[in-house]
Amino acid sequence: MNGWSGPSSSGGDPGTPPVVGWAAPSDEGLAVGGTLSAGWALTRAHLGDLAAVAAIPVGLWTLTLLPFWITMTQLFDAWVRFFSETDFSQYAGDPDALRRDMDAIFRPATNMSLAAGLSASLGVVIAIVGAAAVAQATLDAARGRDITIGRAFGAVADHAAAIVGPAIVLGATYLLVFVPFGLSQGSVTTGAGTAASSIVYLGLTVLSWIVIAAVLYFAVRWAVVLQVILAEDRGLVPALARSGTLSQGVRVRMAVVLFAAGFLVSVALSIPTWIAAIVGWLVTGSVAVGMGVYLLGLAVGGLIGMPFLMAMLTVIYDRRVAAVDGAAPSGPDPAEPAG
Repeated sequence: MNGWSGPSSSGGDPGTPPVVGWAAPSDEGLAVGGTLSAGWALTRAHLGDLAAVAAIPVGLWTLTLLPFWITMTQLFDAWVRFFSETDFSQYAGDPDALRRDMDAIFRPATNMSLAAGLSASLGVVIAIVGAAAVAQATLDAARGRDITIGRAFGAVADHAAAIVGPAIVLGATYLLVFVPFGLSQGSVTTGAGTAASSIVYLGLTVLSWIVIAAVLYFAVRWAVVLQVILAEDRGLVPALARSGTLSQGVRVRMAVVLFAAGFLVSVALSIPTWIAAIVGWLVTGSVAVGMGVYLLGLAVGGLIGMPFLMAMLTVIYDRRVAAVDGAAPSGPDPAEPAG
């Protein structure tokens, strides 16, 4: 019963008290705790196989970050040395000199912005293709099929037009939007730049917020699009429409689940990584070691985080198919051995 149910005006049993109260609406099978638990159960039961599939995109993604990470390490090392070795008393009567010296050290170089943009753009492509492969692996796990690297990436190749092509377009779009954003910035310490660059930076900042808002909305609306493409053998446009249908009416609940999952993964994986990186830096006295430990921690965390997120989306997909279509997803293929 949904909503208020007031007392009957007539025709009721006088001996039966009226039912007055609020019945909580159905959670549509997407209760936060239950969905996260089901996703983790699926991940934990097949963690070795899922991590093996995830290792390929995570490894490639880590390699794409190396140029940017090296540049960031150099910048951070310069920051540490400047504040630990500089005698600031020399700037007591000349604050403009301090600003000039800080600008000279900390102004982002063009090659840094380009490296960041190229790395992130390529990372977008790798992340989408890798997520699709892991999604196929979680679908196989949920249906009792064997999980293999060949099958996972073979399914992505079979749906290249719906997965790989759009991934490349999104990567190129990211490059076109965020590289100009990086190049338009002034100093990272003072924000100083030319009047023209400040106007460009403001415009790109507004545009970036619009893009982020759109990405968040469509990330929820089309959250299970990879599962739809792979499980139902659909092209991109029909899959987007189908994903929108499956999410209709439960998008707020899905957004809460996705936010909770993202927060959980971030806290569970990033905090230990940060601690290890700081300890590595303090013990060795090397910024490069600390940054290297952090990058390694991100890679290791990805072997768990990516399978968990894809498993959770597969759980959501299966539950929404059952709710919308009134039938459970298909089980193992008779021709394939059960895993």
